[in-house]
Amino acid sequence: MNQMEIVTVTDLSAIPRVIEWNHEELKTELRTQLEVYKNLVVTPDAIKSAKSDRANLNKLATAIEEYRKDVKRRCLEPYNELETKCKELVSIIKEPIEAIDTQIKAFEEQEKDEKYKALKDFFESKVGDMADTIVFEKILDPKWGNKSKGLDELKGSLEDHIDRVKEELKKLEEQFGDVPYKVAVINKYLESYNYSAALVEATTLKFRYEQEQKKKQAAEEALKAARQKREEQAQVQPEPVSEQAQPVQQTVPVTNEPVGKISFAAIGTRKQLGSLVEYMKKNGIRYSRI
Repeated sequence: MNQMEIVTVTDLSAIPRVIEWNHEELKTELRTQLEVYKNLVVTPDAIKSAKSDRANLNKLATAIEEYRKDVKRRCLEPYNELETKCKELVSIIKEPIEAIDTQIKAFEEQEKDEKYKALKDFFESKVGDMADTIVFEKILDPKWGNKSKGLDELKGSLEDHIDRVKEELKKLEEQFGDVPYKVAVINKYLESYNYSAALVEATTLKFRYEQEQKKKQAAEEALKAARQKREEQAQVQPEPVSEQAQPVQQTVPVTNEPVGKISFAAIGTRKQLGSLVEYMKKNGIRYSRI
């Protein structure tokens, strides 16, 4: 397209740089005439005169404002017309700009699609049997679409990411291979391939697991102690007794010593109680079960 030049036909030097009017004369006259109002005190007798003065001053202020607006309008008339025509030309120029821009963007999108496909193919050739574990979109450099990022550079970055993920997964498998929360640690790593985040998750899970094991062990020990107590109590239970006391007939050796009577209950193992009975029999002590 040939270079176009804007040519101003009107002599802009004829436009006044300063609009001259009796500004100073009016300012001096106003200050003189309005001096009287600085210390004015409105009294009931002068209220009518004060209102009249206020109305005249408002008329004067309005006249000055109308004069300003009229001069502004007349000065801007040629500019407003120029502005309208300039905007018309710009709109004409922007039509082909938008058409060109649309085609450029379409071309750039096509280039990005081709680069993306080339990177995806390269990734699949390198990831091997880890395709279900390492996700292409997660390790792709977010800036891959930039013009400054060449295809070879991005391929090298992809390969580095793949090798890093494989190595870190191997380390996690070795480090947590025998712990019950290994799967949770691996899943945490696979969220964003962040090794540090996986280690933090492992620390948290280890603490929870140890607390659960302590609670489980305490419950098992309490259950064992209760079972042992029940067994001990069962061993010391007295033999069943009949509804009525049955005296045991024994031959009491003849003695000149006075005979007494005492009632008691004995608690012991079956063996101990059996020994006590044998002792009483042997020593001629009569007894009965109660």
